[in-house]
Amino acid sequence: MAKVYMTRYLLMPFHATPLILVAIFTIVWAYAIKGGVFGIPADIILASWFSKYCYVLLDSVVAGHKELPVLSVEMLNPVDEQRPLVQAIIVSLGFIASWWLYHSVGPVAGLMLGALLVMALPATVALLAIGDSWLHALSPVAIVRLVKGMGLTYFGVLVVTLGGMLLVVTLALTLDSLLLTLVLAQLLFIAMFCYVGGAVFESRIDLQLATRTFDERLAELKGQVDQDRLEQEVALLLQRLDVDEEVDRLGAHVEEIRRIIAGSEPAGRRLDFLMQELNREANTLSSKSQDLETTRAAVDMKVLIEQLREQVQNIE
Repeated sequence: MAKVYMTRYLLMPFHATPLILVAIFTIVWAYAIKGGVFGIPADIILASWFSKYCYVLLDSVVAGHKELPVLSVEMLNPVDEQRPLVQAIIVSLGFIASWWLYHSVGPVAGLMLGALLVMALPATVALLAIGDSWLHALSPVAIVRLVKGMGLTYFGVLVVTLGGMLLVVTLALTLDSLLLTLVLAQLLFIAMFCYVGGAVFESRIDLQLATRTFDERLAELKGQVDQDRLEQEVALLLQRLDVDEEVDRLGAHVEEIRRIIAGSEPAGRRLDFLMQELNREANTLSSKSQDLETTRAAVDMKVLIEQLREQVQNIE
């Protein structure tokens, strides 16, 4: 895989959407941290929102979307996205197992298990994005299959993710600026999730995933389109949007009204009937409207027709 294709995933955090999100989170998070014990609930909520965004971002990159997602209202729901919690449980279980093996069997066994689990961590993140169930992230078979499918790309994923986490810890311990630490830590986490998602997407053929880019999906759909059916649907749509007939009838009614007014015969009932016809055509024109200007014109027309109708009531 060409290096340039993977490098672009590391640059994704510097797009406008993630940068705005990081700026907002940094300011709020800084106030929460300075709040001490009273800021802990806010810290937990912010961590939940940020981790949810990382997984939504992961899904977007895996799907090959060109535009990065924004933090929507749905992401603020604490129960609609369980993958950050599942990932935390996986890490906790791995730590407990390594700790137990370290003290029960020996340091070598505990450290070896810990190293294997750390190396499998990016794979569990990827499986949470592409698996049908979170149980896939716990399956050694699924992890081995994913690592094998990625090949050497997984080595790059390990370097980026483990190096990124080490850098986050180093920044937290060495930097004196809280704001700078928060900004860099968030950007590193977003870069790690983007890189994992990019590795999955670039390896989608080897992993036998159905993921396609927008252009690939569009080309596939074009090959499946029935040209005759498409032409029929377009013709029906244009027919529903065509207002020439309504405009012609409105013009004919207006000419008839002028003719009646210019005459000397009683015209009240006939004019009242024409007002109803004008109103019907205005309603049809409004229902077919697909732009704001036409809708406003139709509304203004109905107002004027109603005013005319009130005046017609006084005509015999």
